[in-house]
Amino acid sequence: MAEKTINEMNHTELKKYARELGLATVGTEEGLRKKIAKKLSEEPEPDEDDGLAERVNSECADMEDEEIVDLLKENGIEFRSALVDMVTKAVREGIIKLYDEVSVKKKKSLPTLLEYVDKIKEHNNIENKKMTPERKKSVKAAIGEAESRFEAEELTREDMISALDDYFGDYEKNFGRNSDKEIFEAYKHITLLFIDDDGEAHEKKDGYAVNKNPFCCARPLKKTKSELLKCIACGNKYENE
Repeated sequence: MAEKTINEMNHTELKKYARELGLATVGTEEGLRKKIAKKLSEEPEPDEDDGLAERVNSECADMEDEEIVDLLKENGIEFRSALVDMVTKAVREGIIKLYDEVSVKKKKSLPTLLEYVDKIKEHNNIENKKMTPERKKSVKAAIGEAESRFEAEELTREDMISALDDYFGDYEKNFGRNSDKEIFEAYKHITLLFIDDDGEAHEKKDGYAVNKNPFCCARPLKKTKSELLKCIACGNKYENE
């Protein structure tokens, strides 16, 4: 190899050097540099001991990790791919275990939109004994109005998805596509959860009661370690009365 580094070689020199390494010589200068760098980063076959490893170890003994990384970068060698290759080799040989299959906890799968509706719709059940007369009256009126608007196509899919985006953060990301009817059911029940026990409708970040349970942002409040109640949507905290 010439005294030049591969970053200093022109296209003709790169092609010549690639040929010497047994690589294809077709490609751009940058492409050839990457192929050569990858070839150079590969571990040589351990069929002979020419003392090179010992000399390199001796030279690198007093170098900081950052200096070694800089040396690789200066010579156009992809140090990250070289490190990944070393990790792969170690995993294959059983030296490194990336994870323990027995101890890995399975991630809980997200509920479907209909499963979410099933979870919250009991709060809006007219037969719920905890529902106050005032809330029952407002819920019935809100259901009638929403169903009328939906059937008359005044309440569009886009309107409902916009509301679901506002509630979930990103409807499509969390649930994907659903039928218009399924989206309406979710929209309806979430909207009803903004109605408090006095029959009044609330905005986000308001604290209120639904069937005598503390709510905020159409969600039940969660108890914190400090015994305060916290909204998982907006983060507002309330005294646990």
